[in-house]
Amino acid sequence: MSRMLAGVTVDDELYQTFTARRYDVTQEFKNLPLETVIIYANSRDLEEYPEIQNRCKEITEQVKAEIREYYSSRDGRKEYKTMIHKDFSEYMRDVQKIEADMRPRAEKIRSTVENARSKWEKVCNDRDASEVSKASWKAEYLQEEENFKKGIADLESEAGKAFDNVREQLQEHLNDFYDPNGSRIDDMTMKLLNIGFPFKKEELDRLAARYTDNPTMLRILIQYAKKNGLRSDLISTLEYYINHGRKTEMEYFDNLREFATKVIRDKGMSPTYEQAFNEAAEKVVTSVQALPIRPNVD
Repeated sequence: MSRMLAGVTVDDELYQTFTARRYDVTQEFKNLPLETVIIYANSRDLEEYPEIQNRCKEITEQVKAEIREYYSSRDGRKEYKTMIHKDFSEYMRDVQKIEADMRPRAEKIRSTVENARSKWEKVCNDRDASEVSKASWKAEYLQEEENFKKGIADLESEAGKAFDNVREQLQEHLNDFYDPNGSRIDDMTMKLLNIGFPFKKEELDRLAARYTDNPTMLRILIQYAKKNGLRSDLISTLEYYINHGRKTEMEYFDNLREFATKVIRDKGMSPTYEQAFNEAAEKVVTSVQALPIRPNVD
């Protein structure tokens, strides 16, 4: 069974080897399990303690390098890639975080222009205001309107670049997960398939259910089921999601991204989009986590 360690897919034996290690991070933080070190390396709560967090990041990177070197030297395998997340739904969370980071900045921009609009309205209704005064206030108001448009456009552009970065990371993870990968072939199962073992449908279903985190093995089993008249509802369902793999997850991402961009762009007009967006984000996360084929994150 494959496991995730420091964002890298590894076999169970290597996972047990590394997680048995203990590390001294500082004089006060000693004998820490690797999993704790990895959590500390990515924890926002430890950003106030850079010495601890930087050391944890350094250890995590060393572990990643060891894993890559191990597989490369063992069997020439170089296709294991370091992923920033364990599960595809976490990339959807990234979209939500980007929108949340932009939110106070968009609200500040909106608040500034609304104050300018309010002042300009009062000046317009002030019968005692001179034409010179009104001209000055109008110029200030119009400048704030331009600042508002530019500020929101700049935020939208910045968010777009952040979304693009996350999308690239998701695409890389999807490709690594769905692409055929010889190192993820289970030799024991292949022995049964190669001798033409007389599986019953329910037996093949149970076998396939073990590989919902391994598209390479699923494709082999689906092909075997077709050739041997063992198609079932489960096999058909798994085949559908294998064939739509990547596209389904990416559609969820792109739709959520489009909604987030709309929220950022329209902050000045409709702050009420916020609740609807967060509700939509939660539904997307739940939907992605419910996909029958996805990385094993247990």
